[in-house]
Amino acid sequence: MMNMSFLLLTCQARLLARAGPAGGSRRGQTGRCRADAGCRPTAVTACNDRPVAGRSAGDSKKCAGLTAIQCLLILLPALIVPGGGAAQAGPAAPRADAGKQAEVHRELPAMLKQGRKLLLKGQPAAALEQFQRYVEKHPEDSEGYFWVGTALLEQQKSDAAIGALRKAVELNSARGLDGAQVRVNLGNALLASNRVDEAIVEYKRGIKIDAYEPRAHFNLARALLKKETPYHAAVALTHLNIADKLGLSLPEIWKYRAQAYAMTKRYDEAGKQLSGYLAKLPDTSANAEARRKVNDLINILNNPP
Repeated sequence: MMNMSFLLLTCQARLLARAGPAGGSRRGQTGRCRADAGCRPTAVTACNDRPVAGRSAGDSKKCAGLTAIQCLLILLPALIVPGGGAAQAGPAAPRADAGKQAEVHRELPAMLKQGRKLLLKGQPAAALEQFQRYVEKHPEDSEGYFWVGTALLEQQKSDAAIGALRKAVELNSARGLDGAQVRVNLGNALLASNRVDEAIVEYKRGIKIDAYEPRAHFNLARALLKKETPYHAAVALTHLNIADKLGLSLPEIWKYRAQAYAMTKRYDEAGKQLSGYLAKLPDTSANAEARRKVNDLINILNNPP
């Protein structure tokens, strides 16, 4: 992961150098990131998404020649809270509705119950074994593939998760069924693989099935922000607000709203959202570094060149 302090110092040094009378302020620009900007694939960002495999030689150039707001758009998505809420608000809530059109309820089979317990305990590999055993015995049950895909997604095996979740959708379709949760998880897997347009389609389908599913709105907003336009950012903001009103209590809602406001040049609101995000982070030793990073980002907004 990129060194946040190093990037902030680079940003601030560059901006101070440009703050003389001849340079002037270019606060109103949002711009795009450099092509070599490294970003985590599960984060919403205004730059090209690439996995971070340690710090690259190009890190020192991330903010060269950029305004404070452009630096913010690079650094904000890179903010990862250790052990914090999942950036993708999921996978979707573990409940047995892989084959849901109207409300369809049934008791989970014992093997899936055991797998779900393991998944909730943070043991996705062991859970996957249970789910795969179930699929071997019940190859026509979409619910088994739903849980296989969910466990694979938890292990960040997005390509394999896409295959399993698409199989669940296929089996559902053969029965005239569909499910919001399987669509959300499929969208998450596609987004993790940087297949943004396909992910957007799945999230919208999830919302069409269940407009009250907050994770569908939240993750649709994440995907829309990847389109890197003020229009998509404005639409993303609407869905973030809906997710909030529907009770999704993730601190990341505040972070992504800050990014959406910055992309639509509403910088004062972006600062307020970052302050709200800071207030949502527990003041613990584990979060000390994350809180410092948020404060640094707020300072960038409050002290433009």
